Amino acid sequence: PNDLKEATTRLWAARWGVGKRRLERPADYAAILATYWYVEGKHAVANNRLDEAAYAAYQLAMINPR
Repeated sequence: PNDLKEATTRLWAARWGVGKRRLERPADYAAILATYWYVEGKHAVANNRLDEAAYAAYQLAMINPR
């Protein structure tokens, strides 16, 4: 995916669930989070925001897939 809005929407949906008002983490949460940081980083690089791209790369590297 390359759409930042879609990646953000998927991340928030994964964090809060569909129609529920409590925090939950689905089994594929790490993959959703990784996708978000990847897309965020790509957009930051494309817009020459290298500090934000570096932060996104750091966050991507820190994801624990468990």
